Amino acid sequence: MSKTLDAPTDRLAPLSTRDPYQGPEIIPGQVPRPTDAKDIDVAVRRYDTLMQQNRFEHTSFWSRFGFMMVSQMALLGFFLRAIADAALQSDLTSVVMSLLLAIPLLALGLLLIGRFERLHHITHWWIKRWLKLILEHEDAAFGDMEIVRGAERDKLSDKIGGVRAEAMAITGVLKRAWHAGILAIVVVAVAKSQLL
Repeated sequence: MSKTLDAPTDRLAPLSTRDPYQGPEIIPGQVPRPTDAKDIDVAVRRYDTLMQQNRFEHTSFWSRFGFMMVSQMALLGFFLRAIADAALQSDLTSVVMSLLLAIPLLALGLLLIGRFERLHHITHWWIKRWLKLILEHEDAAFGDMEIVRGAERDKLSDKIGGVRAEAMAITGVLKRAWHAGILAIVVVAVAKSQLL
């Protein structure tokens, strides 16, 4: 049997209406520190729920990133094989068929990169939101003990966010590889145009 949280709404800070791609501002300390044991228990349970939501967003991001990398590597491998086949073929039909296979692979690769970038922006907004709420509720749950507030003050979250930024840098490299694929298709098509 699960307990429900008896949370008075006057203790909850209103959600931000800022641009979702910027994320809400982090303004800690908006939830007052409770005084009795029941309110402290509610504050700790709220804090735990917020931490679980934050953990879920991070886990989801890395799962999506892993799936994106697998799909991108497979598509890139098939694309490079199609381009290599087109470059090595000597008859026009084989060259055209290889290029016709390469073009949708390239389009799908670029489409998936774009969708992943959008997912990253959405995930970033949610992580900033959960972090804001965690910072607002930490004092109520733990008093002077700094669990996340100390990391924020020391800018450790920038380093953690930096890990996600590195993942996005890899995405940028893949995006440039797909753009280079456009050039590869053109080069092979021009080089093989003499078969006409």
